[in-house]
Amino acid sequence: MLTSSLVTHCSLLDNPVKAVFHLKLSQELQIMPDFNHLMKHKLYGTQNETDLLPCSKLSQDFWAPADLTKPKMKQLFWGLLLVSSAVLAQESTGGRIIGGYDCKSNSRPFQAAIVTGNKGNWRIYCGASLVHPCWVLTAAHCRAKQRVKVCLGKHNLKQVEPTEQCMDVAQAIPHPEYNKKKMNKDYMLIRLKPCAMITKAVNVTRLPTSCPKDGQRCTVSGWGTIKSPQNKLPAKMQCANVSIVPYNQCNKAYFGKITSHMLCAGVPQGGIDSCQGDSGGPLVCNGLLEGVVSWGKSVCAQRGNPGVYAKVCCVVPWIQNTIKNWIRSLYDGFE
Repeated sequence: MLTSSLVTHCSLLDNPVKAVFHLKLSQELQIMPDFNHLMKHKLYGTQNETDLLPCSKLSQDFWAPADLTKPKMKQLFWGLLLVSSAVLAQESTGGRIIGGYDCKSNSRPFQAAIVTGNKGNWRIYCGASLVHPCWVLTAAHCRAKQRVKVCLGKHNLKQVEPTEQCMDVAQAIPHPEYNKKKMNKDYMLIRLKPCAMITKAVNVTRLPTSCPKDGQRCTVSGWGTIKSPQNKLPAKMQCANVSIVPYNQCNKAYFGKITSHMLCAGVPQGGIDSCQGDSGGPLVCNGLLEGVVSWGKSVCAQRGNPGVYAKVCCVVPWIQNTIKNWIRSLYDGFE
């Protein structure tokens, strides 16, 4: 949230060269999916790309097609690209949940915790969402100045759990147009090292095909403070049910600070909200990742002041192209 009154919530191959490339990529991905199944998925997770354009205002560079002219590697590269696209087409700093409840274990396998500390005694720094086995989406204001881990498959941060996978940060990419002062385009992609293993407790979220409608019911989750303005951190992941607030209503509540890349969610009576420590975490509506916890009032869950989220539907192309470019870079290393 902004400072003072507004704060951030906070296969075996028959060619030696191909075999080496396959080994490097398999080490990066740490997965070996069923290519025949994955080939059925299209690259973009949007039924109608124009649904995402009004708020995205992306340059043509984000949509530039790959220039692949090496026939020996083309089939392998596009197979790997489709692996990623299939996943992409599916389902203080930081903020925390006020007025929520303990999430059911393994009910949000895409939820990531950006943490400090040690195994069995993690401390939340920010939340995030798994959008690809090798990448999570979080808030740009969650960029850490200290060493952090990204943990998946977690429910209780104060216990060692058999489902947990904790990875290092290999790369952090804030949105190129992130405005820290205005908290606009508060998005950041983090590449994991190693990549996550997909299990019952760890899986990718689905990206939206259009922007959410007013009144749509959603759930936000995280390990942020459960009291405000006091600071009381829960051990177990918290969930809260909220609804999308009309743009004009929210923009008025925040004196014109709500941009086209933001959305608001809350409850009319107040008392339920994301808060400090939940930043970067997921707002999921009808099974789709629609928001990233971003900012709000310093005292959370006030009536008339819903939580503010970075609107994910605006940046689906950026998310997908960033990951495509990473895969392309792996390919380029073996030209």
